[in-house]
Amino acid sequence: MQHVPLAEHRLRVAGLVCGLLLWVTFAFLVAGPTGAPVHPGDAVHRAQDFPQFYALGRLVVEHRSAELQNGEALARVVRTAVSPDIQWTLLPVYGPQVALAMAPFASLPYRAAEIAWLAVSFLLYGLAVYWALQLTPGLQRHRVTTWLLALASPGLFQLTWYGQLSMVALACTVLGCVLWSRGRLFAAGLALGLLAYKPQNGLAVGVLALALRAWPLVAGALLSAGAQLTVAWLYAGAGVMQHYAATLANAPLQLDVLQANRHLMQSLLALTQLAPGGAGIGLALYVVLALLALVLTWRTWQRTTDPRLRFGALTLCGLLVSPHVYVYDLVLLTPALAWLGDWLLDAPAESRPLRWSLALLYLWPVGGLVLTYYAGINAGPVIMLATLALTGREAVEADRFAGSQVRGFAGRRG
Repeated sequence: MQHVPLAEHRLRVAGLVCGLLLWVTFAFLVAGPTGAPVHPGDAVHRAQDFPQFYALGRLVVEHRSAELQNGEALARVVRTAVSPDIQWTLLPVYGPQVALAMAPFASLPYRAAEIAWLAVSFLLYGLAVYWALQLTPGLQRHRVTTWLLALASPGLFQLTWYGQLSMVALACTVLGCVLWSRGRLFAAGLALGLLAYKPQNGLAVGVLALALRAWPLVAGALLSAGAQLTVAWLYAGAGVMQHYAATLANAPLQLDVLQANRHLMQSLLALTQLAPGGAGIGLALYVVLALLALVLTWRTWQRTTDPRLRFGALTLCGLLVSPHVYVYDLVLLTPALAWLGDWLLDAPAESRPLRWSLALLYLWPVGGLVLTYYAGINAGPVIMLATLALTGREAVEADRFAGSQVRGFAGRRG
């Protein structure tokens, strides 16, 4: 293939500018224009979503496991342990295993717990980037630029702002994909099975593993997920677990709560719900598009053995198939950007559409929200689907290139 040189100096400048703008903005919003809290209660409440996880952990610390699936009890703990000004309606969509994981943080005062969680999130992000680079021989020659862009990532900014749990999903996904690429299927399944705490993130992986009949991976995932849920059941009891299962089953009926801030939703389901004809038409359209994403991913896996294209497609598909993707979940684009970006270092000039789509996805977690908020245009899922289709096209080109190389070698030998 024709080598396209990396304009590294431009990327470094862009990364510095993007990073400075985002993190200076973050510091400004946290402190407020005059050093005062941005909202009432923000003196102790910075990461926007972390109070609910702190409340879950507090219930464990206070030995109130029976209330883990009680939204009103969680809201009361938020008001008493974090700030009385936070008037939330909480839907308990996280299981007892999450509460147990949050208990060490909840044993600290809230502000210290928040800082500790953000520190753990940055550590997990660093590990995820490090693991992702194991599949990127090209980017390893540009480590400074790669890490600069990783730290300036708008997706990292959004996750830090919200203090959510998506960094755990990112680390599990990247580790699982890297192990999978090395043929360690059972170990990969153990890592990917940890996604059971947020099961929608594992839908695409599960479907693909079953389609490929990767039984060691399936066995590892079932063992990992089963162990996680068993620990939750042993701690909280059958009643709480039944309530948790019922909450997940009834989640489609609670879309008004789960998708309250529609402009921050980045799922195909949130996009199709805007289609005329009612919720039924929107759901049918989501199913069609999710199946299309799965088919595109399957075809990519059939066309190439290159792990960068394969797992780049899989991570994109994971976000597209998930019915609930919030803006902070876009940090899960990180491995796809790294793997497909590495592929493009040696890709032909005809790959320009994929280059542009990756650039848009990198910037979308912040820049795209402005367009969505003010113009009502949520193109994020559309760009992800287009990127997935372009990845499949690159897989075809890779297959053709490999075939021509083999034929040329055979001709020279003849």
